[in-house]
Amino acid sequence: MCDCETGKLGNAEVGFLARPNARALATTFALSSLWTVAQSVGALAAGSSSLMSDALAMTVDCAAYAFNLFAEVKPGRERAIKLAAPLVSAAILLAVTALSLSDAIATLQGSADDGGEVDGGLVLGFGAAMLCIDVAMLRAILFRAEAPVGSAPLMCSVSPRTELNLFSGLSHVVADTLRSLTQVTVGTVILAGGPSDVVDAYGTLVISSTILIGAVFLLWEVALQCSDSTGEAERG
Repeated sequence: MCDCETGKLGNAEVGFLARPNARALATTFALSSLWTVAQSVGALAAGSSSLMSDALAMTVDCAAYAFNLFAEVKPGRERAIKLAAPLVSAAILLAVTALSLSDAIATLQGSADDGGEVDGGLVLGFGAAMLCIDVAMLRAILFRAEAPVGSAPLMCSVSPRTELNLFSGLSHVVADTLRSLTQVTVGTVILAGGPSDVVDAYGTLVISSTILIGAVFLLWEVALQCSDSTGEAERG
């Protein structure tokens, strides 16, 4: 029987570096960081504002994964990190959203300079590849427990109350998966003959909306943490 939270498999203890939650967050951070660099280059090559806005959002995701991982391995500083990290992430996400929305609206209104055609093939390729990365990150989180040799991987739940660090990371991965699906749709429509700059701009609007929802979620998380802290202080 697997204990996903403590890192035990049956009665066997595992080392600190093999703790399931820490391992899952470290894997997610590594995969996201590597792909953020690749997608930034791809966005420039494709001339795609939607790819670039996604890459900027992923940069914030990487920072969030790093904060979550640090909080997981430094529980003594967990409360301060849980309050500071979402505020910083939300502020950056809102700034990224404002810039992305401005470019997309300018394109749709025809006031932006012509930056050339958007390469639908690259957008589709990067979107599809990112979906694979998303699946790998989801697997790292949801199947983080070690199974006995020869057995199927064990799926673990993620509790927002007892595993907030991991739940926060999972929320970022889910949002990134939705953005990747948008990229696949944008690339497919462009390859089907749609006006590349307009389709890409609409894709940016969808991605920016997803980012905005993520920022609101982070602010809500801060509000809940502050409320819990106030309640504990009053009880103390």
